Amino acid sequence: MPFVNRARCLAGVAIAALSASAASATINPPVIVDGVYHQMTSDIKNSPDGPFGCDASGVCYARFGKVPNGKELVVTNVSCRLAMQVGVPGIVNVTLRPQHPNGTILRHEMHLHSVKGVNGFTHLVNGTTLLPIPGRYRPILLLYQGNPASNITTGVCGISGRITNAPN
Repeated sequence: MPFVNRARCLAGVAIAALSASAASATINPPVIVDGVYHQMTSDIKNSPDGPFGCDASGVCYARFGKVPNGKELVVTNVSCRLAMQVGVPGIVNVTLRPQHPNGTILRHEMHLHSVKGVNGFTHLVNGTTLLPIPGRYRPILLLYQGNPASNITTGVCGISGRITNAPN
């Protein structure tokens, strides 16, 4: 696939995800380009399977789709753009973890850095990782707000990495 077509395809996925809000939280289907897996989500919840928003302690969960059975996804990059009602102190910690098919979020994790945008109410996450996610497991981002009242109002996150057959 020529580079221009790939860029248009990925841009279309990004635009669709960026237009999402609480009313239309979505886990977009993955796109695989030259063996690189990309997925976007605006599915930010107050518990791994709860409603949109953050819990009372200020933790939000950005959920991605489950890795296909028999495959392994090694997540190598994570990025998010989050809009918040209260900008101070904002997102203070971000971790990427695998969620077991039974719902348990495992402690095997990678930590990422959040940067406050120029307006103080937008937070950006962008970082490299190296976290294997086995088949049937779900990548999930835990977004820790320093102030539970910060309340993420909209957001979109993306992951990318290599998807391969699961090791034997």
